[in-house]
Amino acid sequence: MTYAFSWPLQQALFAALGADATVAALAGGRIYDAAPHAAADPQDGPWIVIGDEQVDAWSTATDRGAAHAVQISVVCGAGGFGALKRLADAVCAVALGPLGLSRGRVVSANFLGGRTRRIEGAGLRQIDLRFRLAIEDNV
Repeated sequence: MTYAFSWPLQQALFAALGADATVAALAGGRIYDAAPHAAADPQDGPWIVIGDEQVDAWSTATDRGAAHAVQISVVCGAGGFGALKRLADAVCAVALGPLGLSRGRVVSANFLGGRTRRIEGAGLRQIDLRFRLAIEDNV
């Protein structure tokens, strides 16, 4: 097991989300690894946050790797959940599609689940998407 794929995975997700035409049309390039400070304004958004990650051992007798459970959130303040759910669908397509990592190779990508919620008091809507990506080393 290794933690060496964590940064390449985050870079690959950021690049793939930024390059996707549907994500760009819906999120306007607002992709972060932490919610922007200006996000307190309910009219801002939608935006994407590449968030929490848990890494577990994933290896075979001949290959070394790690399983990354990654959360990607889509957040907005204006409107209902419709537009946000369309963005969540586009994010899923990207996260489960081919990713070009600078180290390692994704051998398995799975959608683990999602949670839709309102953040009371902040006027925000948020969908948390969870993925599991098994990565084997190519070094």
